[in-house]
Amino acid sequence: HSSSFMRFVGRSPLHVTMAGVNLWLVLLTMGVSLLARLWPTIREQGRWSVVEFVQESGRPQTRSFWQRFYLDFLLVIPTAYAYRQLQQQGSIVILGWKSSGDIFRDPLLFIVPALFMLTASLLCARAFPLVMRIADRFISQHLGLVSCLTVRQLGRQGRHYVTPLLLIMASLSVGVFMASMAASLDNWLVDRLHYRLGTDIVFQVEDIPPEMLGDSVGGGGPATGGSSASLIPLEELLAVEGVTGATWVGSYRARLPSGPNTLARGRFLAIDRASFPSAAAFRPDFSPASLGELMNRLAAHPDGILVSRQFLEASAQSLGDPLKLRVSPDGTTQVDVPAVIAGVFDYFPTVYEDDTPTVVGNLDYLTTVAGGVTTYGMWLRTEPSADPPESLSEAIVGVVKYLSQYHDVRTLLTEELEKKERIGVYGTLTIGFLACLALSGVGLLIQYHKSLQERLVRFAILRATGISRAQLIAQVQLEYLSVLSVGVLAGVLIGVQASRLFIPFFRVSTPDGRLPLPPLTLLLDPKSTVVMAVTFALLQILAQGGLIRHALRTELFQVLRMGHQE
Repeated sequence: HSSSFMRFVGRSPLHVTMAGVNLWLVLLTMGVSLLARLWPTIREQGRWSVVEFVQESGRPQTRSFWQRFYLDFLLVIPTAYAYRQLQQQGSIVILGWKSSGDIFRDPLLFIVPALFMLTASLLCARAFPLVMRIADRFISQHLGLVSCLTVRQLGRQGRHYVTPLLLIMASLSVGVFMASMAASLDNWLVDRLHYRLGTDIVFQVEDIPPEMLGDSVGGGGPATGGSSASLIPLEELLAVEGVTGATWVGSYRARLPSGPNTLARGRFLAIDRASFPSAAAFRPDFSPASLGELMNRLAAHPDGILVSRQFLEASAQSLGDPLKLRVSPDGTTQVDVPAVIAGVFDYFPTVYEDDTPTVVGNLDYLTTVAGGVTTYGMWLRTEPSADPPESLSEAIVGVVKYLSQYHDVRTLLTEELEKKERIGVYGTLTIGFLACLALSGVGLLIQYHKSLQERLVRFAILRATGISRAQLIAQVQLEYLSVLSVGVLAGVLIGVQASRLFIPFFRVSTPDGRLPLPPLTLLLDPKSTVVMAVTFALLQILAQGGLIRHALRTELFQVLRMGHQE
């Protein structure tokens, strides 16, 4: 039922079989988990006397495994190496195995950002006790009673909060990263479809029924033209409810200069410069100049054309250079079209330079030079809240008598969203994050409860020295709130940094392994980030408040009289 990360839709039930479950892997996982729980007890059995145990609890002489062997610092090396591989090759190479780079076909690509977030969380958790000791030494004496006790407690017992901090930072950084990744990939999917079609709706205009042409409505590739000598008035299409922009676009076979005396196969994309910006899907990063400026250059030079930077470099041309093109406006005959380079773009809707070199020019100029065109297409932009694609298609058919090769971005988007690879990856990531967050929350509560129970004697001594119950509660709440704030803030920052470093390398390749255009742009998801961080923090604050109230209901002086119970 997942449509994206942490987003769900209603779908018909999927038939699930248990044939793929490996029982031996399940048993191995259970065995490893059981050993991990029992090993600390087996290792420590009979090792401590009561006095030694109390001394070790107060001032530990041994550190955890990852701290003793500096595992957190060692993890920096493979993390940096994997990131460098992504920068140089765009994929991960391990012992001869190479990642495809397609996250929906090769989820192992998530290993690198996961490794980065784990390493960063370990380093931040290790730094917390050191920072608090420095704060205790230089700041605590200048604070009020409650704040002083809080900083002193964190400075002296900060090592006990390493595990809770690690849980918070790792969980939230994963959530922030996944939310940003999903937002970027979802936005990229829409951009790719818009780039492929050029706008929201495209079709060819025909002057005879498409059945007579051997074509059917909705078939074929992107719209490139129709078979009418006169252009349909744009006002008729703009009158259709939901249509906000319309323009004429013609795509014609051409021979383009590839050298001083050679011509190569290409395409002439003829546009109406006045109406094109109202309908085309054009991102600001497609060109150094804005779309409006490019259209102004075509208006200033009727014979002007826009070329890609790749074409400009390959043909050794520059702005202002004249070119002579051979264009086939009817698909059979070719006419010479003198042109001058008026502008440059990096990307342009429907232009795939690796497949077919393309130049963009004025439709009215081509019509004048060629004596008219026999084919053209329509690009329409629609409102997001427009009628369903079927209803909109019927309304357009009512205006355009005969049309073919009709394509709608919303229909194509629905087909992409229903792909099982996409559903599986997002569903797995969502369930994994929710499970991680739930376990982290439970682990934090267990840690806080254990800490409170161990400190009852200390609380009783503080009460005996004159600290009020309200001050004691405020000190404990401020202590836990400080730890929670540091963990949440660090987790969010780690997730944001991981998004900026690794999401630009993620991609969804075409069936032949090529990277679709336009390139992916990073899109952070601040709304989901704030919701996750605030929700997690509020739940923890409420649970911690309940634990503190429950722990301090104990008769603290009775605890002091009875002494240590272990």
